[in-house]
Amino acid sequence: MALQMTHTSRTYGITSEQAYARISSFYGNADIVHFILSVYASREARDNQQEPLEEFPFHAPFPLSSGENLLTRLYTELKSQSRFETAEDV
Repeated sequence: MALQMTHTSRTYGITSEQAYARISSFYGNADIVHFILSVYASREARDNQQEPLEEFPFHAPFPLSSGENLLTRLYTELKSQSRFETAEDV
């Protein structure tokens, strides 16, 4: 699971029309989960083990509903934010 979108890197100043954003790590407790979103120039860049263009820390409220998938919940949380609302699930 990941997101595909147009992304302009604040670090490198380049725009990628096919940016690939993936949750690269997460941790938490019964109240909150913290996670890192790594943004790559493309899925191919990530598959070829290139460094991400940027990484963003996020947090989301816990707990999960019965039977709810944690990663699905985190990506849903991301897509509720304006900068990711047009991102496509890939």
